Amino acid sequence: MKITGGLVYQDEAYFAEADLLIKDGEISDIGALLAPDETYDAAGCYVVPGFIDTHIHGFAGVDTMSGADAVRTMSRELAKHGTTAFLPTTMTASKQDTRAAVRGVALAMSDPEPNGAAILGCLMEGPFFCAKRKGAQPEHALLNPSVAAYEDMTGEDEKAVRRLALAPELPGADELIRELVSRGVQVSLGHTDATHAQMTAAASIGASSVTHVYNAMSPLTHREPGAVGAALTNRQLTAEFIADLIHLHPAALRLVYDAKGPFGCAAITDSMEAGGMPDGKYKLGGQEVFVKDNAARLKDGTLAGSVLTLRRSLMNMVTVVGVPLARALPMYTSTPARLIGETKRGSLSKGMIADVVVIDRSFNIRAVWTAGKRRV
Repeated sequence: MKITGGLVYQDEAYFAEADLLIKDGEISDIGALLAPDETYDAAGCYVVPGFIDTHIHGFAGVDTMSGADAVRTMSRELAKHGTTAFLPTTMTASKQDTRAAVRGVALAMSDPEPNGAAILGCLMEGPFFCAKRKGAQPEHALLNPSVAAYEDMTGEDEKAVRRLALAPELPGADELIRELVSRGVQVSLGHTDATHAQMTAAASIGASSVTHVYNAMSPLTHREPGAVGAALTNRQLTAEFIADLIHLHPAALRLVYDAKGPFGCAAITDSMEAGGMPDGKYKLGGQEVFVKDNAARLKDGTLAGSVLTLRRSLMNMVTVVGVPLARALPMYTSTPARLIGETKRGSLSKGMIADVVVIDRSFNIRAVWTAGKRRV
């Protein structure tokens, strides 16, 4: 089919009037094209790559920790909001519960939702975190990093794990980072009280991102730059941010963008099961979470993930933070794709998987294709 009449995002840099041809699930051509049997008129809209969420716990009333059916529900519902690929994310829990969640992701990958976003594997957020910076992670289940503990929690489904987040200052972290990188698992640094030197050392042995920069980590000060300082200045580390305007002030978002540029930082939602749902009481890792006015908090007021979508995040970065749309888009598409080694996603180039979103000038979703199949 052909998507015609829209402004197509090209070369991760600019928009141009063009037609986009989809064939056999891939982008086969861009330009002025002959009409195929089916045509979608995107006049007045932007044609952009599908959004990729590399950190999302839940959505539409379900949570990754609940198993394969929940992950499939996330897949189906996220596609409606322009997210065409994602990493369902576990949180700190017992070894048994984590093992079951990883198994659920593996099952959902082998038997996916036919009308949903692609499940690219899972992110394990925890349990290898610092208690001082635990945020909404349950302290009783925190562990020091070890290869043995990781293998206990993944078992025969280890291939479903795409990323793991940990605190690099903990005993055993260096060994686990090296081992994970050797196995092709991307390591992120988060929920950490690490010094700038400890963050830098972790990057030097293969860690390549920072989980929700500013949140749940040692702050930037003028004599000890901490984890935040490393995230903002170390070019080996992609800085992931939550642009719901609750976790971070617009000026803090502008600072990370100005420091890192669109290829050095990536948007995540960190959404929990209340994403796409009304205000009310929900669960995250067995803990009660209260959602009011788009903020998700534990009973003590601690932020517990978000109810954000990447569509809303993009709108916030453009309309509130002031990043031009053409500069903002890589943070939602090509940068997260590169971070996790997805070479066939994240741009509208020939030969790429045809994950395509049409948005209007008010950031409303008009149409979505995943692997060339129309979802919205």
